[in-house]
Amino acid sequence: MTRRLSFVAVEGQHDAAFIGRLFKDAGFRLVQRMKEDTGRPNGLFLEPKFFRLVPPGYPHDNDLLARVPVPLFWQSEYHAIALRPANSDSKLANSVVAAIRAIDPEAFGSVAIVLDADNKGVPPERLRGIRRGVENEARRLDQALGFEFPESPGVVSVGTPKFGVFIMPDNSGPGTLEDLLLECADQNYPDLKAKAIAYLSGIDRNALSGDDLDEMEGAPAGEKKAQVGVIASVLKPGKAIQNSISDNRWLEGAAKDKPRIAALRRFLRDLLDEPSIFPETQTDIDGQQPSGFSNNQPG
Repeated sequence: MTRRLSFVAVEGQHDAAFIGRLFKDAGFRLVQRMKEDTGRPNGLFLEPKFFRLVPPGYPHDNDLLARVPVPLFWQSEYHAIALRPANSDSKLANSVVAAIRAIDPEAFGSVAIVLDADNKGVPPERLRGIRRGVENEARRLDQALGFEFPESPGVVSVGTPKFGVFIMPDNSGPGTLEDLLLECADQNYPDLKAKAIAYLSGIDRNALSGDDLDEMEGAPAGEKKAQVGVIASVLKPGKAIQNSISDNRWLEGAAKDKPRIAALRRFLRDLLDEPSIFPETQTDIDGQQPSGFSNNQPG
C-alpha cells in the first residue's frame, strides 16, 4: 500500500488539536506506535516514510525541559499527514524546511502552514513575514523548497507539492484560533461561554499583581484565551485545553459550518485533496456547491 504524504505546520498544541479534530471527523486516525508490532495485528503504525521526522534521541538539543519536536501523525489507508506544532514563526519556518530536507519536497503531495494573525499586521503582511522566514531558512540550509508561495493567504498553489498558508481566523483580519473556538462555543456551549465571560468580568483585578495578569491582559488574545480556558476547565477538569478541543463537542454539529471554520475546512480539503474534510454535498459560504476533488487513491 502506498500512502500520499502531507505536512502541515501549526503554531501550537491547541491549533494541532483543532485541526486534528477535523482530520478525525474526516476518517483519519491518530498514530500512537511507530513500528509494527506482531502482537497487535490490527494496530495502526507509522508510515515508514515518516520515520525520518521522528527525532532520534533525547534530550533534543540537550534541553531536558523542551518537548521533543515530533509531529502528530494522522493516517488513513491512503494518506499520511504529519501535523507539526511549532510554537513560533521561526520554528514554523524551520519545521517546514526540515521536513522537506529530511524526506524530499517531491515526496509530499501537499505542504501547509497554519498560523494566527494575532495583532502583528494584516494577514498579507503575516504571509510576507512567514515567506521571508521560510526562504531564509531554506537558504541557510541550502535546501530547494520545491513549491511556490501563493500571493494571498488561504489560497492553495498548484504543483508538487501543493502549498498554502492559512492565517486564522479568516485570512483577512486580526485574531487567533480562540476566535474560532468561541464561535464553536456560541453554537455548542452558549451557557458555559456566558458564564465564563461573567466569571472573568467579576474578578477583582486590583487584587492581582501585574505579573498575575500579564498573560490575560498583556497578550493579544489573552482575554479570549481565558474564556476558552474556563470553558475547557469545566469540560475537562485538570486537563490541558487541547484535550477538550480533541474530545468535547466544540466542533460538532453546526459549529463546523460556521463561515470562518468552513473556510479552514475548504482550505484543508483543497490542499490535501480530501473531500471528506468538507464533503461535496455541503454548500460553500457563498451558496455555491464546492467543485469536485479527487482522492488520488491508488487502484
